[in-house]
Amino acid sequence: MRAKKSIHAGKGSGEKKRLPGKRKTRLTQKIQKTLRRKTEQFHSHIAGILEATVDFIGYADAKTKQILYINNAGRKMVGIGEREDVTKLKVSDVHPDWTNRMFSDEIFPAAMRNDVWCGECAFLHKNGLEIPV
Repeated sequence: MRAKKSIHAGKGSGEKKRLPGKRKTRLTQKIQKTLRRKTEQFHSHIAGILEATVDFIGYADAKTKQILYINNAGRKMVGIGEREDVTKLKVSDVHPDWTNRMFSDEIFPAAMRNDVWCGECAFLHKNGLEIPV
């Protein structure tokens, strides 16, 4: 015969009380709802920080090099509109050819090996202007 699982019902009571199935389900749902709300608040907070900075912040899929996100400052830097879909772009679309070669020859290998890369490269504005970084 299997023993029934129980959970602590009271704070610091030290005793275990079994909660009926429906009550346990409601408690679980309430915990999940709270966790979901806290996660959404955290994501909203982080998104606010990313959008408020004056620096280029973006990320892309490591395998496909497809851009997944660029913040507003980054969009302005390379001439991408606020409503423009960045997921149609590749990393190579926002960098000059020489920087793209650096990505494959130097930057990505160093980052994989050392978890970091430091150096100088450039972004490329839609109008062809190189922006050193």
